[in-house]
Amino acid sequence: MLLQLPLFGESELSVHRRRTVIGVVAFVGGPALVLGEFSDAFLTCADFDISGDNVPSGCRPGHASPLG
Repeated sequence: MLLQLPLFGESELSVHRRRTVIGVVAFVGGPALVLGEFSDAFLTCADFDISGDNVPSGCRPGHASPLG
């Protein structure tokens, strides 16, 4: 369904499918936005070091999280 939108445009999607696409995007995008905004609450500088990413300024010092 998500591929139908860019391939065929929204005019060919039924109202039900359009609402489903919007719901799926909101269901995935909403929590992703919140997790990205508050990543400093559960990620430390060591987590970025271990993954090979650049350590952002203002990250929380500490050991790598056990989830990684």
